[in-house]
Amino acid sequence: MNKMPMKFGDYEVVKLRLEDSVITEYFLPRISLERKLDRWSRMNELKNSGYVVLATVFVDKETYLNLRINDTVGDYCYQDKLEQEYRAKYRHGEIDREVYIDTMKAIQDYKWTCLKKLDMQMRRLFREDFDCWNEIAIQLYDQFLKGIM
Repeated sequence: MNKMPMKFGDYEVVKLRLEDSVITEYFLPRISLERKLDRWSRMNELKNSGYVVLATVFVDKETYLNLRINDTVGDYCYQDKLEQEYRAKYRHGEIDREVYIDTMKAIQDYKWTCLKKLDMQMRRLFREDFDCWNEIAIQLYDQFLKGIM
């Protein structure tokens, strides 16, 4: 993956941590009272749940979209890794057939969800005439388009 050029802007990206879990929250520019309240409400909810802010960065729209794409690709790759692990467990007799089938269905459903989400994100990126900085995203997107055409 290429190094991502970060540019300053009005889009906010916040990394938060709770014990061993790290999440990323994305916020659109705070141009309306509704957006300000939505951000405030979400951040309060997370802080009240014990999350601690690790970092906040304000970026431009292109960076914002590429960061969201990176998260989607990360989710897809994580599910792909789980799929491989469960296939190996099933081959070695560590899980029974019914559990294996149910697990694989759930993984495949989530991978398909990630691909549909990536499709929307990539179309949004291209509509703005921005570049995609994630090579894996481009390959997954091409694979997704081939599968539906």
